[in-house]
Amino acid sequence: MKLSRSEWLTITAFALSFLIAILGLITPLALLYGEERALLKEGGSLDTQGKAPISLSQNESLLPEVVLPGNDSYLDLLGRLSVWSKSEEKTVREAYSYELSMDVIAKMTQAALESLRESGALPAFAELPPIFDARLSSNYIETFGAFEIEEQHKYIEVEGIKLPYDLGRWSLIWQSEEGYFITVEADAQTGRIFAVDMFLPEGEYDFSPGTALVMFAKYHGILESSYNVSYDTASQCLFCEEIVLSCDYKESADGVDIRIRAMTAEDYAGSVEVEKAVDKP
Repeated sequence: MKLSRSEWLTITAFALSFLIAILGLITPLALLYGEERALLKEGGSLDTQGKAPISLSQNESLLPEVVLPGNDSYLDLLGRLSVWSKSEEKTVREAYSYELSMDVIAKMTQAALESLRESGALPAFAELPPIFDARLSSNYIETFGAFEIEEQHKYIEVEGIKLPYDLGRWSLIWQSEEGYFITVEADAQTGRIFAVDMFLPEGEYDFSPGTALVMFAKYHGILESSYNVSYDTASQCLFCEEIVLSCDYKESADGVDIRIRAMTAEDYAGSVEVEKAVDKP
């Protein structure tokens, strides 16, 4: 059947209208994505009120199905440390629905610090002051709204444990008027502490790096695991298969610096190589 001139004009007009509508939808999304990318690069946040939700923090339907580990604390810790080290580029974001809020993580972390102090993992310190700063960060995921997010980029599987690629980690800082501070990095999902930095004013402190690492390992449940555990006094590190716990303890005229870290053996090896390169004349 041959179409008349008027019918051709009607079809053409309808097609142009549809194309204009599609362009009108895509252009604002592209502009908004550019705005979000720039802000996240600067460590800021994006006000999406009244706008289309395109970031992972606003659209949780894009999140992978999270498979929580069983009772194997070693594999749980190894998986979370491995995911965190997969990317050096981090972004600040809001907590997802399955992650702990700032209020909850603050209470959990404070209770954990007090417990670690009583066990000898940390030296005695005064009552924690109010939190000075708290923020949640994770691996950055390149995304354009709900588009172009491939399934294999949503999660990482470590020893059979599936975890989100953008696994969150809370950083909390307590700082006192007297000059001492405590910084903690904790998993946003479990609340478990991965790192502690402390500066305490000059004074006498009953502290042993070896005891601290043993109690820190016990805190993570890896002492009760079936994996081999050893402590090296020279490096002040506790080794458990592919996990390393390290403790740096330094005294100065100003006070005491303490750094306790949980990391993968691969990350530890990399940090040792960097230190050797820096120490070369």
